[in-house]
Amino acid sequence: MGDDGRLHAIDDDDDDASSAHQLSYIDIYPLSNYYFGSKEPLLFKDETLSDRVLRMKSNYAAYGLRTCVEAVMLVELFKHPHLLLFQIRNSIFKLPGGRLRPNESDIDGLTRKLSKKLSANGASDASDWEVSECLGMWWRPDFETLLFPYLSTNVKGAKECAKLFLVKLPESKKFVVPKNLKLIAVPLCQIHENHKSFDHSLTGGCGEVMRFPQRATSIFNIPPTRPSQSLLQLRQPAIVFYVSVFIISMAVDKLLKDEASEEKGERARMASFIGAMAIADLVKTTLGPKGMDKILQSTGRGRQVTVTNDGATILKSLHIDNPAAKVLVDISKVQDDEVGDGTTSVVVLAGELLREAEKLVASKIHPMTIIAGYRMAAECARNALLQKVVDNKADLEKFKSDLLKIAMTTLSSKILSQDKEHFAKLAVDAVMRLKGSTNLESIQIIKKPGGSLKDSFLDEGFILDKKIGIGQPKRIENAKILVANTAMDTDKVKIYGARVRVDSMSRVAEIEGAEKEKMREKVKKIIGHGINCFVNRQLIYNFPEELFADAGILAIEHADFDGIERLALVTGGEIASTFDNPESVKLGYCKLIEEIMIGEDKLIHFSGVEMGQACTIVLRGASHHVLDEAERSLHDALCVLSQTVNDSRVVLGGGWPEMIMSKEVDELARKTPGKKSHAIEAFSRALQAIPTIIADNAGLDSADLIAQLRAEHHKEGCNAGIDVISGSVGDMAELGISEAFKVKQAILLSATEAAEMILRVDEIITCAPRRREDRM
Repeated sequence: MGDDGRLHAIDDDDDDASSAHQLSYIDIYPLSNYYFGSKEPLLFKDETLSDRVLRMKSNYAAYGLRTCVEAVMLVELFKHPHLLLFQIRNSIFKLPGGRLRPNESDIDGLTRKLSKKLSANGASDASDWEVSECLGMWWRPDFETLLFPYLSTNVKGAKECAKLFLVKLPESKKFVVPKNLKLIAVPLCQIHENHKSFDHSLTGGCGEVMRFPQRATSIFNIPPTRPSQSLLQLRQPAIVFYVSVFIISMAVDKLLKDEASEEKGERARMASFIGAMAIADLVKTTLGPKGMDKILQSTGRGRQVTVTNDGATILKSLHIDNPAAKVLVDISKVQDDEVGDGTTSVVVLAGELLREAEKLVASKIHPMTIIAGYRMAAECARNALLQKVVDNKADLEKFKSDLLKIAMTTLSSKILSQDKEHFAKLAVDAVMRLKGSTNLESIQIIKKPGGSLKDSFLDEGFILDKKIGIGQPKRIENAKILVANTAMDTDKVKIYGARVRVDSMSRVAEIEGAEKEKMREKVKKIIGHGINCFVNRQLIYNFPEELFADAGILAIEHADFDGIERLALVTGGEIASTFDNPESVKLGYCKLIEEIMIGEDKLIHFSGVEMGQACTIVLRGASHHVLDEAERSLHDALCVLSQTVNDSRVVLGGGWPEMIMSKEVDELARKTPGKKSHAIEAFSRALQAIPTIIADNAGLDSADLIAQLRAEHHKEGCNAGIDVISGSVGDMAELGISEAFKVKQAILLSATEAAEMILRVDEIITCAPRRREDRM
């Protein structure tokens, strides 16, 4: 390395290299240094590939070997070398240059072509272009073949020779490009990883530079940025390194089937980071009590619309092809299944951890070092939270108060926030009936449009969304219920699908009579079970319904499958499909069945059911969209409460847990030597991002609030968090903002594991689609 901070490369082919220290630089300047204009379109001589082949043949007959010269011009973008290419139409990429005239020298011809295509007046001026070494020569043995880096001995005369020259660009220059061409800067890594997209004169012509000394280490030297100084120096052997990687990638690509692809190293890692962060950014605006909603519109028939701010619902509806993004969608689904809440927080935290990891990787910290630091930080954060938990399970009144606070905190970010006290009480009453069970199947939610959300209520027992038929008993006490899934429509001859040959209408009447007799026998078997209520999943036609009514049995038809499963569960029965052995059929029991009215609709109410904890929450609302979102919100609250009954540890909310964990993680970072401390500090910053986003979504000054929070949390016994209602820092204990410890723990651990999994990725392989093999 020289005194000026540049990295020097010595040409090993020079015999006096060691003594003379002859150095070879390629100075690359930022793309922003160059100016771009446009001029009249360039006339294309060949519209199709066949036209080009015909012109090559005619030129060869007239002038012999066709010689082309092309320019390799490099610029710097994002601290990486980029190659300037012409994009012709949509999928054709070429280096600037073209065919030489007869008896024209290489440098004169290349200068002429560059001036014609990239200069304002199109005049050839050698001073405008600094043409340097020839990087390689490739040959076309026949008119319709590809270019090759050598000329085989069995080829008598090549048809074309393509030469690549390095053209060194000045610090600043203006390019004037024809309107039908596009000058683009392509990263060198993209060329060798996507060689199928580029012309062979580009990818192939680089092969001959293998004659330069290969040094794959210390390629770049990036000095401090100063005016009038190139940002990047690239040694000539660096081009060799990129080309050698390209040739290796071509060989590896042959191992994969057609349509399969792979991305490696930094490119794969960046694709993973970007995909995960994009998913986190998508849902982070829904976080907190003042988070926004999303409208989801399906692409199917009817284009169904869903309005929600539930993270799991949003992510579940997305069609994602980024593998890392799918990991975050999966952890959101698991969070929803396990604890019911925190589906947005877990994705946002994972995204922030990866955002911080991206900065660390850019600072040359190895991913495994980052993972080790994240593990230490996660364990420290969990222990810090464990020291602050409160458990009031021994005191029933305090525990019920904790449940109400948790329910209200959960509902604060939902559509039910305006009536959160009312719905929190409904949810707590329903969960307390479970007596410690986490099975929510005995809690039914029915949605009935009409009224307002505050008109929703909790009813003991089970409500079936059906109405009692005409002529049926409207009230039954001490009901014995047979729940079935059987066909009750065979009392009529099926016109379609049946073929009967008769000689008179009386024969048809006999067949119908036989069908009715079969149905009468089936009804007798059902009545023989000693029941006074029959609930069937399928239709019950008029004839069997009349038979049940004559026997004083309430017959309910066409009950939805979820309804009869839940009814069988709460009444203690089982769903039957055959009736030959009454002793093997388990009946359900309840004290009273009656018809009730909710709004304008009639429903059937089963009270005093076998499962005493069964209950029904009836939701009222202005529209189906409101009711659907209210159901999702209430379900989240029920899930969190049922988990809290099982694990009664509670922590404060409002960003308080994240600040507690962040403070302890910062202390750990100060005590940890080496690069792990940087990863631990990054973990702390990611934790603080949660209250920052909550404040941002509420339209508050997040920087000021987080600074106040950080100062408050250095005081002993601090309960400070963000009060989005008043827009200031408040005492979470006084405000009654609490969250379940199990939810916070699941968010912390799941987000850390997801970030670790994505950090470990160094290659993405997209498999080729499976195809049916052709049979001979």
